[in-house]
Amino acid sequence: MKNRRNADLEGAITASLDDPSAYKVYADWLEENGEDGRATLIREQLKKKPKPEHDLLDEKTLGPLWKFWAAFSWKWGFISSANLSERTNLKAGPALAATLAHPLGAFVRNIELYVIDRPQPAVDALTEAPTTLRGLRFFSPLKLARIEGLERVFTQLEQLVLDGKFELATPLKLPRAWEIAIEIDALSDANVKQVNALEAPLLQGLTLGLAQTTDAAKKLAPLFARKFEKLDYLVISDAADLDALCELIAVAPFAPQLKGIELDGRLSERGVEALRSSTRLAKLKDITLGGSVDKRFVASLRKKGRSVERYDSSAE
Repeated sequence: MKNRRNADLEGAITASLDDPSAYKVYADWLEENGEDGRATLIREQLKKKPKPEHDLLDEKTLGPLWKFWAAFSWKWGFISSANLSERTNLKAGPALAATLAHPLGAFVRNIELYVIDRPQPAVDALTEAPTTLRGLRFFSPLKLARIEGLERVFTQLEQLVLDGKFELATPLKLPRAWEIAIEIDALSDANVKQVNALEAPLLQGLTLGLAQTTDAAKKLAPLFARKFEKLDYLVISDAADLDALCELIAVAPFAPQLKGIELDGRLSERGVEALRSSTRLAKLKDITLGGSVDKRFVASLRKKGRSVERYDSSAE
């Protein structure tokens, strides 16, 4: 029988994901039950110098995943990461659903999606993500994706990137996340409400992409009033008015712990002065400026123990 699974053995692996002995036991069980291909894949990848994946994979073992096998990275006989991009002529939603339904997708740790056409099937497929999922990068630049039904998935994530057109149906609750990037085009009032309600007690790095967003500082003031006790790196990109945002940064509760900031957008003397005069930014060691930033500002923000660099974001 093809694609046989053992829930107890999969549970043992999930509970101790980096313990090779659990995989060895599963390989023995698979061989005993006629799954020689999968058993061989596990055993070979457990070796110190395993053969390349393309020498181990075949259509019989992969089944419906054979058509896009190059989208995967592997660990010990199972898919570790899936990079499903519609720029490679696949449909991300169905491909993700097939990946998560397959035994080889039982312990996926990272998923990256780039959706051009219909993002909703990909959102629906994500609801079936295993409890091993730790990283999600979701790009939907052209079509709106409504993020709902992923509350359970979000509680598992350590890293989250949402980049493009999204509608957040519920507040973002990510108790395990240390890195979050929210780059939602034309941030709506409804999305602002959910972003301001962000729960991420372990958050260390936060990226906010504000393309086409008006009055960003006013809308996000409640977010900048939060403590975020571990946050030490902040990125703000595509901001129409960095001055007001810099004023928020300068007095934010988390300002004293910031070690680095990256700012991209329209910045004038007003915003520079807010950063320069802030006594709460004593630990700030690195400032990176992009966009419409006068070269003079770079020099004025430098001081002993602090590096300030400028880059041309239009060249990216």
